[in-house]
Amino acid sequence: MKLPKAVKLPSGSWRVQIMVNGERISIVAPNEKEAIAKAAAAKAGIIERRENIASLRITLNDAITKYIEDRHDVLSPSTVRSYKETQRNRIQWLLSKRIRDITEEDIQIQINMEAKAGHSAKTIKNDVGLAVTVIEKYKILNQKKWKYPQRIKKERIILNGDQIVTLFSACVGDRAEIQILLALWLGMRRSEIFGVCWDCIDTERHTLTVRRALVK
Repeated sequence: MKLPKAVKLPSGSWRVQIMVNGERISIVAPNEKEAIAKAAAAKAGIIERRENIASLRITLNDAITKYIEDRHDVLSPSTVRSYKETQRNRIQWLLSKRIRDITEEDIQIQINMEAKAGHSAKTIKNDVGLAVTVIEKYKILNQKKWKYPQRIKKERIILNGDQIVTLFSACVGDRAEIQILLALWLGMRRSEIFGVCWDCIDTERHTLTVRRALVK
């Protein structure tokens, strides 16, 4: 029995799309081998689809919660935090809808609402990307239909020599002096600075190694 190739999703799961009784369905599994095996079973009529049909009745909000819980141990803390922030503060119009009722048009409406609220193009794509990743565990969406707002390139502000000297002078004795120096001299991110412990410092070689990042 010939099956379509399994495709790896952005979430890390694998999906195989097959036709069963004239209807296109998606089989999703944690790995490629399992996805192919389940698709073959479904094609042969072995798998009951009642579970898949019932799963379409859950709301996007509940589906995202389950998605985060299932991957909590493998996602970075910052990723979990951003997912929960999206779920708590944005895509509100979609969250209460059932998975089975969400259409491509609904996604575009949400994009338009996010843009009207003043969110950046990157933020909107991240928000919608989470929603679409979760939805496509249950059904297929035509992503080519959506239009995002144009991305506005932000000008990076870089300190010149005089400004760096001024900052050095201003931070002397401040409780954030060391953190400021680490950021300026080594280009370390805030989360990397927060994660510095004694095991990062080699006093003999006079080096500092980034070993962890600390986020809320």
